[in-house]
Amino acid sequence: MVLEMSGHRGLSIALTATSAAGVGALDSAAALKAPPRAGNTNRLRQLQNDLETLAQSGALLAKEAGILGQTLEQVEQLSVRDLERGRFGDAWGDMLQAVSKVEEEMDSANRVAGVKVKMAAKRICGILLVFLLIGACWSFELLRAQRVEDEKQKAAPFFHALSFIRYIMAWLLVACNFYGKGQPPEFFVGGVLDKVAQWGELAIPWFFFVSGFGHSYSQVVSPNPDKQEDWFYAMVRRAATWYPLFAISLTFCALRLGSVEAEDWSHYVACLLLVNGIIWDRTGFPFLTGDFWLSYLVFYLMAWGPMHQVLMNSTNSVIWTLFTISFLILFPSAIMEWYFFEDWTIFVMVQYWPTFVSGQGLAIWFVRNCMICRPGSRVDSVSADIWDVKPAQELPRLLRSGATQSLLALGLIMFIISPHDKLPLLRQPVAPLVLKGGLLPLFGVLVAALACEVDPVARFLSRAPFRWTSKLAFTTFIFQVPVHQFVRDRTGWTGLTWTFSSSLLVVSALGYALLERPWRLLFGVSDR
Repeated sequence: MVLEMSGHRGLSIALTATSAAGVGALDSAAALKAPPRAGNTNRLRQLQNDLETLAQSGALLAKEAGILGQTLEQVEQLSVRDLERGRFGDAWGDMLQAVSKVEEEMDSANRVAGVKVKMAAKRICGILLVFLLIGACWSFELLRAQRVEDEKQKAAPFFHALSFIRYIMAWLLVACNFYGKGQPPEFFVGGVLDKVAQWGELAIPWFFFVSGFGHSYSQVVSPNPDKQEDWFYAMVRRAATWYPLFAISLTFCALRLGSVEAEDWSHYVACLLLVNGIIWDRTGFPFLTGDFWLSYLVFYLMAWGPMHQVLMNSTNSVIWTLFTISFLILFPSAIMEWYFFEDWTIFVMVQYWPTFVSGQGLAIWFVRNCMICRPGSRVDSVSADIWDVKPAQELPRLLRSGATQSLLALGLIMFIISPHDKLPLLRQPVAPLVLKGGLLPLFGVLVAALACEVDPVARFLSRAPFRWTSKLAFTTFIFQVPVHQFVRDRTGWTGLTWTFSSSLLVVSALGYALLERPWRLLFGVSDR
């Protein structure tokens, strides 16, 4: 009798809930069928939203009713067996167990539905935020253009907008390394910052691309653009501008750990010589995040000189062929990573090299097609020509609004897909396709458009105070691990906390003013 009552009660609950959902759906459908009167457009949209919410609730309710029905059917079979054997206590226990099981499964269904709704809402908020930020940049520049006359460049341009995006990418990598560190898994559900932080790996190919662009551009617009340098000397001369900061950061991490193992100090020596990237597959002692990428950069700089001479003597069609090959090579490269060389560090270094070379080619193409040279004074029999960006009307059409389009595309990619998503058919991660060549066309348009500073977004980002942050990009990158370790040792806090973020900002500013700037001036290069 207990079983029979419980079965009828569960069935009545399911029928009552289903009938209630059906009555509500009929009422809303009837309201929608009625012809809307004038001025009732908002009410009609509200009814449509209510109907969609009701449909979701009805689907969830149907799922709960299905769970209840299946559980009662299982309990009926067990309880009838127990009653036939005279085990009344076991039958009662089966019923109580069924009730608790129904509650757990319903709570789980509601929780999963809530997580999906929350993630979708955060994704929509992130996409709207991208449009809002870009729209704010356009609005500011359009309003300012109505009040202020166009500014004329009086000297060779310094790419302030490009430098600011470089600084943002440095913080994006910091967020990827430390955001949510030490937090439970539910901390990451649907967060806007989580969507952004997981794309911090995007900063790696970006830095390689911008590094190739910057080194080749500086050589092309220099007083001696055709000067040939020894490949090893060219690498030492360029790496020496940032190597002392790297050595200081690496030594701090090693002394903090104070290891007495000989193997650990062999790792330290390899890192100090920047050869760890071709020896080990992962970061080891003293655990300075980012040392792998600098070791890759050193090998790219060894090949920079010969490649620069080849590209300088090449036509634009050859450079475009280089762009095409660098993009298409990502497909066999991704296949080999998926199935053969996933953790082979030398192969990873080879995968990123086309990104660096594409930056070199873009610099030469940019100077040829987007800049004009004005004769300047002669100093010590060397002509100091002045390079200016061409007027907006003479630039390629895509670059006039390329910064807006590229940043919009990157923002949508960040909030729509994840680098950890799987391809539908191959069931392989999308990261090798996206990070190792798939975004090269987007990077090319973005870098060239930011360098032209014609796009409203590019002009906005080139103004103060954004231009001041260009000096702190490398110190932010190289001091992130020492500062995080120091904050964790003193406070016990880990992750991307306000204490760590503010400390890193202060240390990066002091590192530039007291270390990087004096060293660069002593070395005879610009202070950024």
